[in-house]
Amino acid sequence: MPLPAGFKVNGSKISGKNLRVPPGAQKIITFLDKVPFSELLTTMNLALQLGLSVSGSSVSHPVLAPYHEKVDGKRFWGSRKSIAQLRKQLSTSEEYHAQDSGCDR
Repeated sequence: MPLPAGFKVNGSKISGKNLRVPPGAQKIITFLDKVPFSELLTTMNLALQLGLSVSGSSVSHPVLAPYHEKVDGKRFWGSRKSIAQLRKQLSTSEEYHAQDSGCDR
């Protein structure tokens, strides 16, 4: 699955056809697309289940950005839908806390 045209990767503009997805990253995408909604995995658990190295370039590839999010310094992985919902809830929570902390008491 190539990236859509017009995105920048590592600061360089590329077309979707110019970016090859490494086999490890493709393996992660295929696996995460089957993970049930709202189920998250740690990086270590994901790597163990797929037999990949957590320090490898597969887990840090830009095409995987929609599949993970950091919360309290830990990276969590899930389906695109799960991570989008997680980001939405984190955003809502941050907005609520920002408004709450700005109130005069």
